[in-house]
Amino acid sequence: MTVRFVKPTLQINRLIIPKTSSLSVFICNFAAAMKEVLSMLCFLLVCSWATAQTDSLKTKQKKERQVELSGEVYDSFTKAQVKALMTLMRKDSTVVDTMTCWTWGTNSYYEFKVPAKNDDFIIRAQAEGYQDTCIVYQLRHIARNNYY
Repeated sequence: MTVRFVKPTLQINRLIIPKTSSLSVFICNFAAAMKEVLSMLCFLLVCSWATAQTDSLKTKQKKERQVELSGEVYDSFTKAQVKALMTLMRKDSTVVDTMTCWTWGTNSYYEFKVPAKNDDFIIRAQAEGYQDTCIVYQLRHIARNNYY
């Protein structure tokens, strides 16, 4: 009885290479490295897709449309500009915004941005040497208007 020694072989892409050759070791290491690189690329692709999805969700959220409430503040007798502290309040007197009037030429203006929906506001003007004045403003019939 004779014993024959057969070298183990490795089959890659229908190419039979003896396992002991240095080329087969190189191909095995190369194949393992390629699997690692491809799995890393797949992982990065999935991560970038997930990030793109969250960014697109952020851009789809619409900003609430706003309109501008503006007016002038002046002395009722002399018609001179008055640099007053303006306060915008809701109907229940909760403060929404405050500002100091800005002057241009002989006029003094104020401007508030509010959500474009029907609402009631109180606008109060305070200035040194003057009596405080309040007006109630009902914001109605907005449609496409941008300012009131």
